[in-house]
Amino acid sequence: MIPGWNVHSCYTIEKIIKDISPETKFRWHDFQMPFPIKQTSDLMRTWTVKMDNNITLVNGACQIVHMKILEINY
Repeated sequence: MIPGWNVHSCYTIEKIIKDISPETKFRWHDFQMPFPIKQTSDLMRTWTVKMDNNITLVNGACQIVHMKILEINY
């Protein structure tokens, strides 16, 4: 496994699923971070901040990271 940024778009994942198995059913669920993560000296490592009363993932590239969970039923 190659370390580094390993987040892919929902569109890309959906395309791969449909290419492999067009009849597969799937659903996306919003992920809510359940606990805080402290910032470290490695700014490309994700940490959390409080935004709108939620624990939100951010990184040193000034990105807010919205994660989703993919549920696949086949």
